[in-house]
Amino acid sequence: MVTLRDVTAENWRDCIRLSLHDHQVGYVASNVATIAESKFNPHFHLRAIYTDDLQVGLLAYCHEDDPEDLQLFWIFRLMIDRNHQGNGYGADAMRLAIDEIKKLSAT
Repeated sequence: MVTLRDVTAENWRDCIRLSLHDHQVGYVASNVATIAESKFNPHFHLRAIYTDDLQVGLLAYCHEDDPEDLQLFWIFRLMIDRNHQGNGYGADAMRLAIDEIKKLSAT
């Protein structure tokens, strides 16, 4: 079962160890950059993607901030580790993220 969890002091190192296939590098910002960027943008929501207790990816979303719109959200990062792609984890994570975003009053 796929779940989304906060990126924390306990799991961020696992998050930065996730990797892409060589041909995918450059299409998605690194997880290190995404985590670092979130420290300067408090409206960013970082979510580690797990299947059971195994971290398999990273997802990040935020509300629009230029101009600020608390009902308009966008998902700006989605990555699944190369060893776990093709299992539907990305699709499941997107559904879970959309459910979370709806609870934040997104329209």
